[in-house]
Amino acid sequence: MGTITEASGNLTGNISVEGNTGSPDITGQLTFNDAFIKPSALNNMLQLKNETIQPKTDGLYFNSFTLLIPWRTWQPSMAR
Repeated sequence: MGTITEASGNLTGNISVEGNTGSPDITGQLTFNDAFIKPSALNNMLQLKNETIQPKTDGLYFNSFTLLIPWRTWQPSMAR
């Protein structure tokens, strides 16, 4: 549970890690380009065409993040 069992495509960006192991300060930006992931909880491939994640000191930021699945497009704002 909680793992990605398959992945393919491109992941580009930059990450800066500062501080110590007890309290790391991680910042940067990662962009998925035509990537596919298969989370074990779903057991289905999800496509990330051109999606960006921004790690910051207080969490991960997703701005207008879209996951494509075979039967529809799902966005976090649709989950209620």
